[in-house]
Amino acid sequence: MKTAPLRGEPLHLHAIIVSKELPFQQAKHAVRHITQNDKKFFVRITENSYRFRIKPKERFSSFVSKPISDKITLVFGHLIK
Repeated sequence: MKTAPLRGEPLHLHAIIVSKELPFQQAKHAVRHITQNDKKFFVRITENSYRFRIKPKERFSSFVSKPISDKITLVFGHLIK
């Protein structure tokens, strides 16, 4: 599980958004490389991107986005306790 600290509270990875400039297979490979596992993800295809959901949004109270390149954005969230 990927986490990132923000103001002392850990953030957990909610989703990875990949631009459609990358072919779907390359996007899927990038997500597997970032998450370092081979489990199946829920994928929603939008007009401009592929959204790979790691955990459902109902588990989080707020979100923070972090672009790691011009084609990939990580979405972190605070887990509901």
